Amino acid sequence: MDANILGVRLDEGVRLMPRPRRFAELSAALVDLLTTPCMSPSQCRALLGILQWHNLLARPAFSALGRVYTFAMKEDERMTRVGADVMDEI
Repeated sequence: MDANILGVRLDEGVRLMPRPRRFAELSAALVDLLTTPCMSPSQCRALLGILQWHNLLARPAFSALGRVYTFAMKEDERMTRVGADVMDEI
């Protein structure tokens, strides 16, 4: 049985996977970020929201985003170059 449930794909009735279209959109956003590693903390929070949703399928991945969470919580909303430590986690 295949189905889409709350933005997640149930594959063959046994595996939860990101829906292909959403995963492709996330991948494109990450490629853009790798090309131009600049974003505001609010943009980072939006990206984190999507990453967190997908990380629910692989819960240990949550522990790999500590520096990204710190960047996302900055109060200065100006676009800024993202540090290598944050980019490594993304």
